[in-house]
Amino acid sequence: MSNIAELPTPVSLDLVDLTPAAVDAVLGKYQAGSLTMTVAPGDGGIGIRMGSAKDLGEYEDIVWPPAIPIAFVNDNNFAARADTTRALGRFVADDTGRAVMLEFGGRTAKRVA
Repeated sequence: MSNIAELPTPVSLDLVDLTPAAVDAVLGKYQAGSLTMTVAPGDGGIGIRMGSAKDLGEYEDIVWPPAIPIAFVNDNNFAARADTTRALGRFVADDTGRAVMLEFGGRTAKRVA
């Protein structure tokens, strides 16, 4: 589709492949209030799946929305794989390089697992 408004076409950010150690450093569960964000490998690479942090009781079998596949701009910042024109979030690491927080979707989530 042509750019009707004659605005510049967004340019994709330069993406990087993380080392296996850097991937391991971000995988896990992060919690912000009643929201849990699970960062895990999937069919399309690493993805973030959001769900409730509360005990769901009888609703344990609920299928949450699919994970959002992400692509890395550097070791900490990432974009949605579907839109690599802007960074979407970032991981905050400790001195060892292990992610301890995830900033995503307007929330800062603390690593819980």
